[in-house]
Amino acid sequence: MRYAAKWLGLVAATAVMVPFAEISGFFKEPGDLMPAALAQSAEERKAEAGRLLDQGVEQFNVSQFREALRSWEQALEIYREIEDRDGEGRALGNLGIAYGSLGDYRQAIDF
Repeated sequence: MRYAAKWLGLVAATAVMVPFAEISGFFKEPGDLMPAALAQSAEERKAEAGRLLDQGVEQFNVSQFREALRSWEQALEIYREIEDRDGEGRALGNLGIAYGSLGDYRQAIDF
C-alpha cells in the first residue's frame, strides 16, 4: 500500500510538471537541435577554409606556388561544401593568379 501511494504521488507530480516543461521548451525534438549543430559545423568549416586561404597567400608570397595551389584547392572545396559563394570566388581568383604565375595560362583561364 505504501508503494502504491508513492507511485500515485510520482504520477501526479509528473502529470502536473509535464505541461510546464513543454511550455518552457524543455522537451525538444531531436531535429530541433540539429540546425544549431550544423550552423556551428558550417562556421568551423568556414574558419578552416579561411585559414587555408590565408596559408595559401603566405605560401604564394614566398614563391611556393604549388603549395599555395593545394591550400586554395582545399579552401575551394570547403567553400563549395558550405555554399559560401564569396569565399569560393576568392579561392577561384587566387587559383587563377597562381596558375598564371606558373605560366599555366590555360589552367588560369579555367579558374
